[in-house]
Parts: sequence; structure tokens; C-alpha cells
Amino acid sequence: MADETTKPAEAASSEDSGPVFAIQRIYLKDLSFETPMGPSVFQKQWQPKVNQDLNTKNTKLEDDLYEVALRLTLTVTDGEDTIYLLEVKQAGIFAIKGLEAKQLTHIINTTCPNILFPYAREVVDSVLSKGSFPALMLPPINFDALFASALKQAEEESKSSKDETETKHYPTRHIKNLAHTLEVSSSKYFFPIPRVWRRLFFAHLCETKLVLSWFFQNLGLLYSRYSCSPPSTLFQPMF
Repeated sequence: MADETTKPAEAASSEDSGPVFAIQRIYLKDLSFETPMGPSVFQKQWQPKVNQDLNTKNTKLEDDLYEVALRLTLTVTDGEDTIYLLEVKQAGIFAIKGLEAKQLTHIINTTCPNILFPYAREVVDSVLSKGSFPALMLPPINFDALFASALKQAEEESKSSKDETETKHYPTRHIKNLAHTLEVSSSKYFFPIPRVWRRLFFAHLCETKLVLSWFFQNLGLLYSRYSCSPPSTLFQPMF
């Protein structure tokens, strides 16, 4: 008897430890409908153009309890005139637990909007019929494909931003490597002259310049004493 009572308890505990997904409530959170042209819209023939905008927003209410709101905006225009503008915000409260972060993100962005979309489409049909407009046959939406596309776009943007950062710093590294290469190559082919040797070399050069200058000055005096004309290239500056 004791074994029979413990088995259901163990089963209940095993069920509690597993993943949980439950719908707590589905409700209409916001609704807006406008006909800017008024009754004049019914007095002419028009060729409507439908623009649909869809997004979701999720909020964590408490532990394992989340609100997901699906906003559907429909704008119908005829040229530059707006025939009507309809915005529906359909929301739901979901109990989710026992899932990893990646699985939780996937459930909130795909499963929950899939549950909410038929309710939002029903509200659209009801409002348009009350506004004496023809119903819109909104096609089903693949939220799994939309979520996968959003993830791929986010990965590409992060990758492109990383590549831009690397390209931005690449010329600096290239210049540093080039300078290092020039420094190494110059040390291979040029022998560094000590500073003392350079001083001695320039000192001897200056002394040689003074001696040559004194020699040519005296040579000129000798030519003038013996009334000889020196060569025209004799007194051209050599330094």
C-alpha cells in the first residue's frame, strides 16, 4: 500500500521537474481604427494598397510567467490618400519554465506569436466588417522563418562590425611592421660609425680645409709678385 502511494508522488515530482508551457490568458490589449477621409471614402472608386507591419514584445511578469504582445498594423492607401488605419495589439500570458535560455527565447518569439496571430486576425475581420469595409484575407505567417532570419541578420551585423574594427586598426599594425623591417634591414647593410670617429673625421676635414685655403692665398701672392696671371680656375671655391 505504501508503494502504491509513493509511486504517484514520484510521478508528480518527475512531472514538476520537466518543461512546462501553459497559456494563462489571451486578451485584446489595444485597438485603434481610423478613417481619415470620413464618408467621402465611400463615394469614389479606389484601388487599395495594403501595407502590413508586424512586431512582438515580451515582458517578464514574474518567475516563469511572461507576457507576449503581438502588434499588427494595417495601413490601406489609395495613392496619397489613406483609406483606413487599423492597429491591433493582441496579448497573452504564458507560464514557461524548465527551458534553457536559447529554448526560452525561441518559444517566446515563435510559439507564442503563432498562438496570438489567429486572434488578431479575427479582430481585424470584425472591425473591418463594422466599418463597412471588405474583409482582408491575411495569410498565415511563418514566425519560425522570421525568427531565423532575424538571428542571421544579427550575426551578419556583428560580424561586419568586427571586420570594420579589424580593418580600422590594420594600417597601424602594417606601418609598425614596415618600420621594424626597415630598421632590421638597415642594421644588416650599414655599419654604425662610432661618435668619436665621426668627431675625428670632421676635425681633420676642417684642418685640411684651412691648410688648402692658406696655400691658395699664398699662391696668389706669388703670382702677383712676379706679375704672372694665375689660371682662371685656380681660385674657384673647392668647398
